[in-house]
Amino acid sequence: MSSDQTRLLAHQLRLFGIHGHMERRAAEALASQMHPLEFLRLLLEDEALFRKDRVAKTLATRAGFRSHAAIEDWDATYDRGIVKAKLKELATLAFFTGKENLLLFGKTGEGKTHLAVALGRRLCAEGISTTFLPVNLLFEEIAAAKAAGKYLQLLQQLNKAKVLILDDFAQPVPSGSGGQLHCKRAALSGCRARSRATCRRDDETLSREARPRHVRRSGKPAT
Repeated sequence: MSSDQTRLLAHQLRLFGIHGHMERRAAEALASQMHPLEFLRLLLEDEALFRKDRVAKTLATRAGFRSHAAIEDWDATYDRGIVKAKLKELATLAFFTGKENLLLFGKTGEGKTHLAVALGRRLCAEGISTTFLPVNLLFEEIAAAKAAGKYLQLLQQLNKAKVLILDDFAQPVPSGSGGQLHCKRAALSGCRARSRATCRRDDETLSREARPRHVRRSGKPAT
């Protein structure tokens, strides 16, 4: 079978990862006298990686991130209240696997949104569905959905995401949207802690400063 025939067959079977790497893998196999099973394994890995990347891009698009922030781009040249060890811990997504809520606190301009988006994109890269919403927009959507009789539909849509990221968590929200009490709770969660990222389980008591970026597991009660 010729190379063109093989590429056509791979395309027809929608094996696009194999389609894009087949010739390079074949050349490597010939040059190193690779075992056929090893050659097949590498092709399947290419296909799996292609599919994972495609899913990650789709999830990131659906998430609605504000930017293309990445953890690798985090500027650690000045103190932002989060040490490198904590940043590396967050990058492992242990808060997700541990079923913990993650609250990001800090002053304006310290990079809370950047870090929240970066973690969201890391979650998407691992195939974890994520939704990013500024709190003001969330309450606007809630008010609009209630007015249109689609409130339950909105809740179902939000619950499809495994992780919900709420940005500007303690910013003022539109009156009549149900967010007044929500923001008050965030503002009363504490006043003396400096900028930090902290994980907590759902049954723990909040004791941190206001205006966090809130990354939480979907299906858990909002805090």
